[in-house]
Amino acid sequence: MDADEWVASRPDMATETQEFINTRGHRPAHAPAGPEDEERERLLHLAEEVSQLRKNFEVDQQLLGCERAELSRREAEIVARELALEEEEDYLEQCLDLRRDYPQPAWLTSLAYTLNVAVIGNSGVGKSLLINALRGLSESTASNWAPVGVNETTFEPTSYMFPGHPGVRLWDLPGAGTVMFRRETYIKDMGLRYFDFCLLVTAHRFTQTEDEVIEELREHGVPVFLVRTKVDMDVWNNERDNGTPHNETLALIRRDLQAQGGERLYLVASTRPDLFEFQDLVDDVFPRFRPTVGIDEWALPTVLPMVLSGLQGVWNGTNGSRYIVHERNVHVTDAFGRTAVVSLGQGDDGRVWWGARWWVNSESIARCAQYRQLCWTPADSQLQPFVWLSAQGRGF
Repeated sequence: MDADEWVASRPDMATETQEFINTRGHRPAHAPAGPEDEERERLLHLAEEVSQLRKNFEVDQQLLGCERAELSRREAEIVARELALEEEEDYLEQCLDLRRDYPQPAWLTSLAYTLNVAVIGNSGVGKSLLINALRGLSESTASNWAPVGVNETTFEPTSYMFPGHPGVRLWDLPGAGTVMFRRETYIKDMGLRYFDFCLLVTAHRFTQTEDEVIEELREHGVPVFLVRTKVDMDVWNNERDNGTPHNETLALIRRDLQAQGGERLYLVASTRPDLFEFQDLVDDVFPRFRPTVGIDEWALPTVLPMVLSGLQGVWNGTNGSRYIVHERNVHVTDAFGRTAVVSLGQGDDGRVWWGARWWVNSESIARCAQYRQLCWTPADSQLQPFVWLSAQGRGF
């Protein structure tokens, strides 16, 4: 039987074969398949989806990173503010503790715009006489005379104003180390941390109690001036008894007191303020004056640097003094009628200097236009600011 006859004998074979071919597809299932167009298109679509997902992920990641950075920054800011708050709370608590430990005395009512100077020391050292001399008083009939005696005349804090100086008060305070005023609580009881300066007065050597008071005041940053009174009597007695020249006696007294740690030390005789170091004491406790001619030839300048120009005119001091600024010179008249001229200096940075102790700049002048007072900044942290008050009629 030939092939044709065999095929003819199997009429269903052709049909079955065709059905197999149709169901098999383009190739045998086990044959390596090449990419079809639909498959290529589906692959391309899938690749685009994945690419877009990746892009979206990267964008979200960047946004999330920015948000994390912002959150980290804000968290750091919150932490910093919390720390600042804790520091402020600690500082406030310290201030409250200090106010509790060192309360302001009820009798010390004037602090703002008032220069309060404490005069302390044991009985008989000449505190009251010194206060009278510092205020230019020489007779017990004078107004507001501080009582003088050989025994203790100070049993409670007493203030004395300068004649014509409403902003300056000298306080005669009881001495430390007595039954009424114990050393351990003396600075607290007398409110010495609220005074601008303290004058510790002695007529001999400083006692151990006074040394302790000096040390504690320095620890608290309170300026202390050490005053040795009655040196005229020591000079006279030593010259009469031993023939010692007065300069040698003064040097001996100074060496003795400096050995106790006396830095700001002044040898004075309150009955003779024209002798020894009385004027040095006044100059250092109060604004320094340099005697010179009057102010009849005063006139406004034409052209000056900005800071000097802002100083021109008339000013009032908190201690009752009056200042007339003419170019680089300040014509000063104090409450006692004494006159002086202070020459102002100017640095390369534009600052104008009162001696080498206080300075002002353009910012000081600008603040004065707003607050009507000029604050001279001290070069030494131990000094107090030097304040001028704007007089009526200034162009601010």
